Amino acid sequence: MGKAKDDQENSEAEITADCGKTIRVVEPPNWPAPPMEIGEKRMFRRIFFWGTLIALVLISFIGATTLYFAIQWMSLTELFGFCNLATFFFFNYFTLNNFVRASIVGPGYVPRGWRPQSKEAEGRLQFCEPCGGYKAPRSHHCSKCRRCCMKMDHHCPWINNCVGHRNHAYFVRFLGGAIFGCVHAFTILFFTVYYAFNVNYYIMYGDGTEPLIYMDLFGFFALVAALAFSAGVAIALTILLYFQLKYILKNKNSIEEYIDLKAHSSRDDDEHWVYPYDLGFKRNFLEVLGSFRGETKGNGTWWPVREGSDQFTFTEEQLRLKRWKQEHSRVVSVLKDFPGGFCASRVYGWRVFLRQPLIDGSTLPMKTGDRLVCTRGSKEWLYGFVETDPHVKGWVPRQSTDLVHLKKSEFHAEIDWAIMEKEKLSSTQPFSSHFSARYVFPKRGMNHVDVDQVLEDYAWHQFKDLQSLRKTRLDDFKTLDKDDCEFVINRKHLVVLNEDPQYSNFAPAGAKPYTLFKSVYTNSTNRPQEYSFKTERTTESLVSVAREQGFMIGTEAELTLKTPCEVAEMKAGFKHEMHFNNLSENCKTEVLTWGVDSNVQVPPRYMTEASIIIEEMNYRGSYSVVSRLSGNVVVSIRRRKDNALVLPIRVGIVEVFRSQLDSPHCKKKSIKQVVSIDQNKFVRLISKGNCQFQFAMKQRIDLKENPMTRGDEIMID
Repeated sequence: MGKAKDDQENSEAEITADCGKTIRVVEPPNWPAPPMEIGEKRMFRRIFFWGTLIALVLISFIGATTLYFAIQWMSLTELFGFCNLATFFFFNYFTLNNFVRASIVGPGYVPRGWRPQSKEAEGRLQFCEPCGGYKAPRSHHCSKCRRCCMKMDHHCPWINNCVGHRNHAYFVRFLGGAIFGCVHAFTILFFTVYYAFNVNYYIMYGDGTEPLIYMDLFGFFALVAALAFSAGVAIALTILLYFQLKYILKNKNSIEEYIDLKAHSSRDDDEHWVYPYDLGFKRNFLEVLGSFRGETKGNGTWWPVREGSDQFTFTEEQLRLKRWKQEHSRVVSVLKDFPGGFCASRVYGWRVFLRQPLIDGSTLPMKTGDRLVCTRGSKEWLYGFVETDPHVKGWVPRQSTDLVHLKKSEFHAEIDWAIMEKEKLSSTQPFSSHFSARYVFPKRGMNHVDVDQVLEDYAWHQFKDLQSLRKTRLDDFKTLDKDDCEFVINRKHLVVLNEDPQYSNFAPAGAKPYTLFKSVYTNSTNRPQEYSFKTERTTESLVSVAREQGFMIGTEAELTLKTPCEVAEMKAGFKHEMHFNNLSENCKTEVLTWGVDSNVQVPPRYMTEASIIIEEMNYRGSYSVVSRLSGNVVVSIRRRKDNALVLPIRVGIVEVFRSQLDSPHCKKKSIKQVVSIDQNKFVRLISKGNCQFQFAMKQRIDLKENPMTRGDEIMID
C-alpha cells in the first residue's frame, strides 16, 4: 500500500461546487478494508435502554394521543380524513423504521487490533490503545461504546449507539420524519384544543357541521402534554437537523468540524490548510443521502478526497495537532478536593454547575495537591489528564485549581483557544507562571515581532502588486516563488531609540542566609590564644529575565535594562546597564568579592568555629521598555540561483508597519500589543517581561565556642 495519489492516477472526476469552482476529486483506492462490525450489543440490548425507551414512549404517546382525538373530528369515510390518517401512519412508520435502523445498524466499528497492510501506513495513522489497533481514517474512539467508530459524529443516548458512517443517513432521516410527524401532530392537536374549547358555542350557534369534541380531565391533560411534547421535540430536533445538514453539505461531522477549526487556528496566516473531504456540496450530499434505502457510500475506511490530498492527509493532521496540543499543555495544581459526579460542582455556584460539559466526557475526581495536565477548557471547566496517569482523563472545575484567580481575558486567550476565541495559545508569563516548566511553549509562541520578517513580507507584497499592475520587466519573474528569493536588508539608516525601563510590582521576595566560608580554631593550652582570621571569597550576583513580548531585528533581540534604584543602592555588584542580545540569553552574572581580616580569641581548652554568613536577597518585578524606530530601510529582492536583482525597495519603516497593521491578514490582537504608530513619525514597540535580581546583600561573622572534650584533645595530639 503506497500513497493514495500514486495508486489512484486513473480514478479522478470533476465536480462543480456551488461557487462555480471546479473541484477535482480522487476516488478511493481499492485497498483492503476491514469489515464494518455491528458491535457486541444486539437488538434487545440496544432498544431496552433508558434513552431509547424514552424516545419510543414519546413517539407512542404523541402518536396515540393524536390518533385518538383526530378520529373524533375527521371521519375516515371522507377523503380528507383518510389522507390525514395515511399521512399520520406514514410519518410514524418512517420515523420508527429509521430510528430502529439507526440504533441497530450502528456506525460500523473498526475491528479490534486492526492494522493496515503497509508499514508505511501505520506511521501515518493514529493508534488506539483501548482497541489495540490502528484507527481507520475518519474513525474515532467512543468512550461509551468502547470501540473505534467509522466516521464518528457523536454518541447519541436516544438510539443507544454512535452516529457514524453506516447509520448517518438513517439518523438524519429519523430526525426529518420525527420533525414532520411532530409538526403534523401539533397541527391536529392545536385544532383539537380549539374545537374542544368552543364546543358549547357550536352546540348553541353552529350549523351542525362543526366537529364536537368531548373529553374528561384525563383526556385534557393528555392533550395538553402531547401538544407540548410535539412542539418541544419539533424545535429541538429541528436545531439538531440543521447542524447535521450543515455538516453533510461540508462532508464533515461534528468531530471533524472541531479538528478542522483547530487545524486553521494552530497555523500561521501564511500556512495553508484545505479540508481533504470537501468534494462540493452536491457530491457531499450524495455521499450520505444519495441512496433511497438509506445506505451510505463507501467502505468506511478509504474515502474520495480532493486533488492534492491523499488518504492520510487528515490523519497526519490529527497527529500534528496531538503533538501541538502536548507542546501547549499546562500543569495545574488542585487546591480543593473535587469528588466528581454531576452534582459535586454545585458547591462552586450555579454558574459552574449549569456550565458543566455533560456530553463531552465525564468529570474527574481530584484531591488537594493532585496535578492535572490541562489540554483545553471552557469558561468554568478544565479538561486534562492526571500527571501520573495519562489514561485517567476528565473535567475539573476551574475554581478548584490554582487558576481560580486568573483573569477571564487571560484564561480565554490561553486555555479556550479553539472553542471560544479561535486563536492560538500565547506564552504570556502571567499565565505560564501558574504551571510547571515541564509543559512549556516553544519560543516561537512568544509574542515577539520579527522586524526583518515584516520587511520581507512588505517587499514581497509590493513586488506582487507591481507585477500585476502593468507589463514591466518584472514579467520576467512571473514564475518566481518567495522561497526562490533572498532578501537583502540594508538597515544603515534605521534609527533605534530605547527609553529607560519602567519597573512595576518590584519588591523584595525574601532573604536567605547561607555559609560562604567556615574555619575551626582549637586551643589545647592553658592560656588564651589569638588567631588571624583572614580570607577572601566571591559570590555571584544574578539577574534573570523572562521575556513576554518584544521585537527582534535580524538575529538579535536586544534588551537593555538599567539596574533599579532599589538594587543599585545596595551595591550588589551589578553594572549600571545590562545588555541581553538574543532571545536565548536570559541571565547575567556579576562577581562580588567579600573579604575579612580580623583576629579570633580562643579561650583555654576551647574550640572556636568562625563562619562568614552571607545574607542573599531576591527582588522580583515586571519591566516595560519602549523603543522607537524611525528612518528608512532598503530591501533588495534577489533570485537565489543566479543572484539576479529582482527589485530594490526603499521605504520608511513607519510606512512598512502601517501597512502591516492595516492588512486584513495581520494578527492584530497579538501585534497591536507590541506595535503602534506614534505621531506618524515613529514605530513604537513595547517590550515586556519579568525580571529577578538575586545577590548577596551583607555579610556577618559568626563565632561558636565549645569546650574541648577528651576525644578532641586526643585527636589533636
